[in-house]
Amino acid sequence: MTGKPLRLAACLACGAVTLTALTACGRDLGDLTEPAPQSATDRETIIVTMDAEQYSLLMQYYPELATSAAGGTDQTTPQNTAPVSQNQPESSATVPAATNGGSQSGTASTATPLTYSKEELVTYFNNCANKIKTNMPAFTKEEQTKVTDIQLSNSLANSLVSVVKDALLSEDLISTPVTKGANCNAIVSPEGQSYVSTITAADISNITVQQAGSGYTMTVTMPQATNPDDSSAYGRIFQFVSVDDVLNEYAPEVGATVARENITINYSGCTATLTVDANGNPTNYQTYVTCVITLKDASIKKGITINSDVDITLATTTQLKDFTW
Repeated sequence: MTGKPLRLAACLACGAVTLTALTACGRDLGDLTEPAPQSATDRETIIVTMDAEQYSLLMQYYPELATSAAGGTDQTTPQNTAPVSQNQPESSATVPAATNGGSQSGTASTATPLTYSKEELVTYFNNCANKIKTNMPAFTKEEQTKVTDIQLSNSLANSLVSVVKDALLSEDLISTPVTKGANCNAIVSPEGQSYVSTITAADISNITVQQAGSGYTMTVTMPQATNPDDSSAYGRIFQFVSVDDVLNEYAPEVGATVARENITINYSGCTATLTVDANGNPTNYQTYVTCVITLKDASIKKGITINSDVDITLATTTQLKDFTW
């Protein structure tokens, strides 16, 4: 580029004020004759403040402005008016202090699931878990349900404990492979839904997180619940035994007849544990659902009919593993 740089405009404006004061102070603008010389004390002094960069550019093209006519004293050198940041690279003043939503301390955000609030961690848990159904990876499902305890109030019914237990459930481990790209809505709880979890922070008792290699392991603990249904928090994350299940399936299997109002199912200690990699893809997902099914005034018929209260404790462990994304 030839000529003066355009960025000198501000400097030249300041310089013009100084030149006018030194050469035309008191001059009749209509008079073209040179005025009489002025003494240093008669001259009007105008102080121009500029930063170091402006002053350097001004001196580059107008070095004659470096001193005044009053004995050569430098009247235009900046008196440390430029901010310290002017001595640093220009980019350092324009880069945001934080670019990833972290603190304004000048460093990148360090927010991770380890520092999330309860609400944020539940949202992260849901988003990662739901990839199992939306992204359709390959994995293996293993499920086992056990009858961990049976209590009958009628001592004559004690001989039926093993019969009831055998009739109720098989305790075999059931393994189901799922191929990549296969729809697993009917395989992964909640069965028949397009999600794995839609719980909220208000639905749960607690959620914890810890580092697992380059990823994280999160464990959700659900609160106690009595006779939950599909619209409950349990229905948004678990496959569980309902009153209808007991009435239509479990009671008939053990030869019991019981009124609906005499069926109570109490859940406690139920958890869901999800491990994800650095990209938030699940590498392992396990649910543990346990309940006590109480049948009050049940009539159990096994050769003979015995009336008894029955408490059956069930525990179902389901694990999804060996993921391929």
